[in-house]
Order: sequence, then structure tokens, then C-alpha cells
Amino acid sequence: LLDGITVEGTVYGPTGPVTGGTVYVYASSQALATPIEADGSYRGDGLPPGDVITWADVAGYATTYYPDADRPGESVPAPDEGQTVTGVDLELPYESTFTATFTGDGRLGDVSVLLYNSTYTVGRGSPVDNAGQVTIDGLYPGDYTLYVYGSDGGFEDGFALDELGQPEVFSVSGTN
Repeated sequence: LLDGITVEGTVYGPTGPVTGGTVYVYASSQALATPIEADGSYRGDGLPPGDVITWADVAGYATTYYPDADRPGESVPAPDEGQTVTGVDLELPYESTFTATFTGDGRLGDVSVLLYNSTYTVGRGSPVDNAGQVTIDGLYPGDYTLYVYGSDGGFEDGFALDELGQPEVFSVSGTN
């Protein structure tokens, strides 16, 4: 077996290192989930060499991709077998959330949604509960569009639309 690569860093929040949660390290079509330690550090090793994308998922914070964004934007090169890449740190802001209430004649509990960022590079999904409520957390402040998978509940599939028939843009900041 080959050694693979190792990726190390620290996850920070607005008040210092973040404890708990998970960092995902992706390279050469393989992903590894690694825990965030009590001092905020993480270490992912054993992935094949290649360009590395990392992101953190921590309760109460926005899901953050390296280098500190709501979408993958930059990769870290790790082309050599056995290489250790250090300093792949992430800075997480507090999360924003999106909450919606659906109504209608059908089975609301069989509906699910996908909230897309402004470039459609990241989508966060969730089922709708039987009362028609859905909350998506871990968001960066920004603009999102909402795709509704309603056909299993007796509704249509499609984007939530504005009065002109275009995908509605929802601006999220804090708790909306």
C-alpha cells in the first residue's frame, strides 16, 4: 500500500479555535471525513496525491470551504506520495439559517428541498416535515434559490418562482 498524502490545519471561529465537528478532505475523487480535535486541529491522511479541497461542517457555524468561502474556490496541490501539507486552516463564521413553510393539499412530509447558492455550485437539502416546515442551517449569508421536489407528495417539482415566473432569490443573513 502507498502512504498517500496528509493534510493538516486548524479550524477557527469568530472567537478562536472550533472544537468538535468534521473536516472533509477530498483528493483524486476520494473523500475522507476527519474529526476536529479539542484544540481545533484536524489531520486527514491516506488520500491519493492530487489537488485537495477541504471543508468544515460544524454545528452553529457556516459550512466553509478552503479558503474561507461558501463554495469550493481554491484547491491545495499535493502531487507527491507521502507529502504532508500543513496550514490548511479554515475560518468559519456563525451560521445563517433559512426556514420555509409550505401549504397545500398533498403530503407535505413527502416533499424535500434543495437550497442553491448563487452560482449553483453548492446545494443544501432537507426534507419538509408533515406540518410543512423546513429549516436549512449551516449557511453563509448570501443569495439562494430553492428547488422543491414535490412530486412524491402530490405537488410539482421545480424552483420556487417569483411573480414574474423566475426563480425566487432568497437573501439570507442570520436567521431568516
